[in-house]
Amino acid sequence: MSIDKKDFRYRLSNVIAWVGFIGGFGLGVALCSLIYFLATGVNNDGQLLASTFWSLFSAVFYLLVGVINYVIVGNMRLLPWKDIE
Repeated sequence: MSIDKKDFRYRLSNVIAWVGFIGGFGLGVALCSLIYFLATGVNNDGQLLASTFWSLFSAVFYLLVGVINYVIVGNMRLLPWKDIE
């Protein structure tokens, strides 16, 4: 399926892809802190729980935005700088 690059759906897809990517950025931050807590053996369950929660929340948000993009355009576009074919 080809999409016109001046179409509203294409532009909406760009916005949704970037929102998902920036929201999914929290996944990387949360995973790094989770790995830090596990590697150093810090015994602070509150921070470990919060880090785990934000990692899962960011991953679910990122995939949900990809599914929304798939419904709109027919392509998940998990990487927003990649073009729609």
